[in-house]
Amino acid sequence: NWYNKGMTMIMDIISKNSRDLNTMATQFINVLVDYLGVNVGAFYILNKPEREAPHFEMIGSFAMSDIRSKMSIPVDEGYLGVCYKEKQKLIVDNLPKGYIEYKSGLGHTCLKNLILIPILLDSELKGTIELASFEMLPEYKISLLDKLADNLASSIEIVQMNSRMKKVVDQLHEHMEEMNSQKEEMMQNLEEMKATHEESERIRQTQAEMESKLAAQDEIIRKDEEELKVLREKYNALLDKFNKAVG
Repeated sequence: NWYNKGMTMIMDIISKNSRDLNTMATQFINVLVDYLGVNVGAFYILNKPEREAPHFEMIGSFAMSDIRSKMSIPVDEGYLGVCYKEKQKLIVDNLPKGYIEYKSGLGHTCLKNLILIPILLDSELKGTIELASFEMLPEYKISLLDKLADNLASSIEIVQMNSRMKKVVDQLHEHMEEMNSQKEEMMQNLEEMKATHEESERIRQTQAEMESKLAAQDEIIRKDEEELKVLREKYNALLDKFNKAVG
């Protein structure tokens, strides 16, 4: 039937592009807009930079204005802000004039109906799907959206976790190289001190300082390895869950 056909087709897009979020979002929103018969669509990801305020970023769209697609949207702004705060589906049937325009060969037309579907993983917002149309979506189409959003959340988390793992692996390699470099430099200094007959007490102090620095570096590496282990376990569990959902 219509639901199963759409589910299979769109989940195939999510599955095949589960490691490339931007490609997946673009293909997803284009197929979704066509299949649901709406006019405009956008796929937003929620970004949470360490030193900046969280914001939405559009990573896939259909018939959306170029200006809006390049914007970083604060999480407290407009209908997206409401969806962020309430973490619930938002349906609007009387959009303000000019909120979203549909451009066709006949010119620009203001759309009146909007639906925002939050993409949630364990109550944590990962992104939002935004669709606008001339007519309000019937319930059976909304139910497909709800189910797709559930699977999208896992896909987004897989991509983001994969990125975090790569960052930790790079960090681990960097710390190991630093430790090896420090060890080599310290051993060389120690040998030079012995060769120039430095006092044994100073040699002992230097050796103790070396061991302390290496122990501190070793602890940093141990924490990196532990973090990587935890991330891999979460990643594998999530990937297994996702594969079962799309299988």
